Parts: sequence; structure tokens; C-alpha cells
Amino acid sequence: MWKDFLAGEDDVIMTSIVKKVLRSSTRRQKRSVCKTPSNGSTAEEHGVLPPPQAPPSPDLTGLTPEEIAVLKEVMRRQEEFEYGELSRQK
Repeated sequence: MWKDFLAGEDDVIMTSIVKKVLRSSTRRQKRSVCKTPSNGSTAEEHGVLPPPQAPPSPDLTGLTPEEIAVLKEVMRRQEEFEYGELSRQK
């Protein structure tokens, strides 16, 4: 599906953008990993589960304005595609 969605140079640019975003979000996740209490028990063993959390939003600060523009264009085209699919299903 993405091959139809992206073409040529956009494909290369999008790949590099995705790699940058994934690298930065992976680093952030490693920093925020919860530690086990000093007694070795976990919250799950005591029946206390932490509330579910949304995944961290990707860090886009390392992207250039051109890369951000490419991302926005891809998201716009994806929305158009999905809208078209919904219209055809009706």
C-alpha cells in the first residue's frame, strides 16, 4: 500500500524521516522505563496495576522544516485515501 502512496524521491525522504523519529522516540522510552522496587517485587504481584498510558508522541524536533512538510503531505494524502475508501464502501 505504501508503495502506491509514495513515489520515488518521496520514498527515500520518508524512510529517513521515519528512522529519525523512531530513533528519538526509542531513546526517550529507554529513559522512562520503570524500575522494580528495591525489595524485588513488582506492582503486578501485589495486584496493583499502573493506569494504561498512551505511547509517547514522536519527537519531531530533530526534523527539518522540509521533512515536516513531507510528513504533513503524506498524512494529508493518507486521509484523502481513507476518505475515498469510506466513500466507496457506502
